[in-house]
Amino acid sequence: MYNGGHSQIPVDSSPEQAESARDKATRAWLAEHLGSRDDASVNAVFDDHDVLVYESQTERMRGANAIPQRNAETVELDLSEGASAPDNAVGASLVGNTVAPTANSYVVSESFDGATSVTFEFDASYAFGLGDGQQADLLTVPEIDLRIRTLGTEATLFFRVIHVSEDGEETHINDNVTPLRIEDTPETVHTETLELIAFQRYVSPGDTLRLVIDSTDSGFNSARESAGAIVEHDSTLRIPGVAVLDEQVV
Repeated sequence: MYNGGHSQIPVDSSPEQAESARDKATRAWLAEHLGSRDDASVNAVFDDHDVLVYESQTERMRGANAIPQRNAETVELDLSEGASAPDNAVGASLVGNTVAPTANSYVVSESFDGATSVTFEFDASYAFGLGDGQQADLLTVPEIDLRIRTLGTEATLFFRVIHVSEDGEETHINDNVTPLRIEDTPETVHTETLELIAFQRYVSPGDTLRLVIDSTDSGFNSARESAGAIVEHDSTLRIPGVAVLDEQVV
């Protein structure tokens, strides 16, 4: 589980009680499944790795030293490099509100880009310095240093990452959506650092990594009350834990 995940604890009015119940359930599970095991048993599972990772792309488990990977590269991408015309000419993109949601927040199996969805696309070969036959292993917790102006006193935005393969197949990575609510003086440039949900993905030369920003989401009805926001292109998408492989895994 992670912040924002569903725990389905039937507590209507007390989030503190819900948190306590969830923590007790977590500790009970750990005691039942790990409490009586010795170090050798645990090491046999983790095989001298700090964490285990399930790769949905390859449908396999593998070990890693951390998430993001330690001793791996951090890649920084300026949103201006991935912005499309005509927004790129003015250095900002309007993320306006819509009646129908465009991000999905796990409610439906597929996302779609609405008329007000703002996208930033980055060529994998250029972004990660990939040559022929190479592949980038992204075991990462991406961050965005965001410069934003709200159209009213508050705005809610939703961020998702799409992997587009060379043949055009689009994959909304793990169906994850990260929400961000901002309250500020209208038209004042607000600076925010947002941590996106962790993921693992292999990208190859010819692939594209797409960041999509929406103002509405099917899981957050209250977000439709805001007018939206303007995202400044002098914002940065930071991707730690990037390892370039000389052989392709998938």
